[in-house]
Amino acid sequence: MPLLNEYNRVFPKYTLHNNRHQVNIIKLIGDLLGDDVTELTALECAMLILSTVYHDIGMVYNDKELEKIGTKSDFKLFLDRNTKAQLEYEENQNKPTAGLIECYCRWMHAKRVWIYLNISNSSTPLKWDNISIKDALGSLCESHNLSVKDIIVDLDTKASQEIFMDI
Repeated sequence: MPLLNEYNRVFPKYTLHNNRHQVNIIKLIGDLLGDDVTELTALECAMLILSTVYHDIGMVYNDKELEKIGTKSDFKLFLDRNTKAQLEYEENQNKPTAGLIECYCRWMHAKRVWIYLNISNSSTPLKWDNISIKDALGSLCESHNLSVKDIIVDLDTKASQEIFMDI
């Protein structure tokens, strides 16, 4: 995905997150699965590959987005959840520093996958057998920035909702 080559334009110190990173992740998935890879369905394989492509796309920011970060409600949430960031923000007269912006962008990047999924889905819908996979792909990509505890709680909540929907 050529857009991923833009991530380091704004944050040159970021670790590698371009197409080489995607290839490395696919190789690691294959190594982890080993012979069990044959147990996966074609859809499961497609979701794993697509998630390697999309999972870090939220790390790409343009200058206009960066200028508005201090006004975002998610930035306030970031500060509320990060005492050190809150102190730095207050010490800088309630203005985000370059370091805070970078930390926030890393913190927020998994959720930003939806921006790019919605853009690409409007021109080329993400479908499998004519069924949208956009939401499942977005949730999978977003999960890489969640704790295991949060993922389990989310899965339990969704499972409970599905049980009640069947009644």
